[in-house]
Amino acid sequence: MWPVALVKEVADSFFASIVATGVRNGVSNLALTDLELFAIDSIVAECNIDQEGTSLLRVPLLKLDPTAIVPTQANPDDAGFDLYSIEEVNLEPFARAAVRTGISIALPKGTVGLVHPRSGLALKQGLAVLNAPGTIDAGYRGEIKVILINLDPNHDISIKPGDRIAQLVIQEFKSVEFELVSELAASDRGTGGFGSSGR
Repeated sequence: MWPVALVKEVADSFFASIVATGVRNGVSNLALTDLELFAIDSIVAECNIDQEGTSLLRVPLLKLDPTAIVPTQANPDDAGFDLYSIEEVNLEPFARAAVRTGISIALPKGTVGLVHPRSGLALKQGLAVLNAPGTIDAGYRGEIKVILINLDPNHDISIKPGDRIAQLVIQEFKSVEFELVSELAASDRGTGGFGSSGR
């Protein structure tokens, strides 16, 4: 007898395949763009379960410049995807610039893209993302630009096309509706502010 877990995995994979095929066939006769088809695929992707049991999120990406590089992971389990510059920029000490990546993305609703500094560049060169983390909302369709600042007081930082300049982390978030109340529930911390928990 087959193990229950194995049977479930085979069934899930078969079901996902049938759903994906059905959706693709259902829209094959419509005049949809590749971007729209990719968006449909991103919905179907919720049914595609990998061997670790997590769903794959597909994000449509458009190259705005032929030299643009698709974000990459240094390691398969990394949360961040490296973003690459498509232009040459020289940052003098404490200077800042919005550096082009040449790409735009269409994030699914309920997700957000967060642009973080790369730790190696921050430590070795003093290169930081000024508004870290930069926020890419799901409705934004413009080019991703990274606002960089040189925090080294003595040396310029030279950025060349193809250099990794930041990392993109995509996260799910909860929708929020603020509810006006007359008082808040008590907590252990209460109104304690900065430094209230000690050094």
